[in-house]
Amino acid sequence: MAATWAQGRRRARLVAGVLVLAPAAAAIAAGFATGRLLGPGDGWTGGAVRVAAIGLAAIGAHLATMRLFRVLVPLAVLLRLALDFPERAPSRLTVALRANQAHRLRQRVEQGDHARHDPPPAVATDLLAAVARLTVHDRLTRGHAERVRALADVIGREMGLTASECNQLAWAALLHDVGKIGVPTALLNKPGQLTEAEMAALKRHPEIGDRLVRPIAVWLGAFAQVPLEHHERWDGQGYPAGLAGTEISLGARIVAVADTFDVMTSNRAYHKAGNVQTARAELVRGAGAQFDPDVVRAFLAAVVRPEHGRAAAT
Repeated sequence: MAATWAQGRRRARLVAGVLVLAPAAAAIAAGFATGRLLGPGDGWTGGAVRVAAIGLAAIGAHLATMRLFRVLVPLAVLLRLALDFPERAPSRLTVALRANQAHRLRQRVEQGDHARHDPPPAVATDLLAAVARLTVHDRLTRGHAERVRALADVIGREMGLTASECNQLAWAALLHDVGKIGVPTALLNKPGQLTEAEMAALKRHPEIGDRLVRPIAVWLGAFAQVPLEHHERWDGQGYPAGLAGTEISLGARIVAVADTFDVMTSNRAYHKAGNVQTARAELVRGAGAQFDPDVVRAFLAAVVRPEHGRAAAT
């Protein structure tokens, strides 16, 4: 039976507020309690010891509370999502808890094709957990999947996709980088240029993502190839297969534009966020080479519409 996650922006903001305030409150309370327990220090040495003890107690409480509440990091991400499920929908809390089970997600990556017989709802739960986990695993791209999903939806609607196709595209766009869960965290967050070997390891993420989403290919329909093909280029110079033109699935061509626009307008380890006007100009320059010209035209047309502009300009 189909189900829906309604977007909960207020709840997401509340959770984000708790993530900030709870550790701070715990630190203040621990410092105050330690100061009361120790009483006034005697002399310079006693005062220094007292201050050090209060500081250590506050830091310890802050770190412990952050660790305790870390389940809320993926929960805040999940609350911002609005998704339609072809079958039953898991609870967001269940997915958030699973996002903190890194061993389970690694097992999903290692199982690869052996997991293809798992029921789609179970696989979808793990995949959403992986997307949420990426907010911790790849901290510099926090929010990227959700923004790409929103941008892809804008482009898809402009190109005349049906409501059903837009829902499938939304899933595929959200999962486009899920294969990065199989890439080492240190590599994803490395500042500066990657070595040739590191770049080769990073370029494995489309194939990892493809294996992960295969069990829900029936949900994704014609958009099931998005995780595998979103780094292909219109001119055939992309990866992993060097596909060109319409050999690349429409969904992947749409997500390639949405992905690149978000990368150019967001902070990354290797560059600072650029402005929207510059990013649009880069898309125009890349049309016919990196990108499908029709998709670029649809994106540029959509961003000037009042109902779409806000999503496409973020």
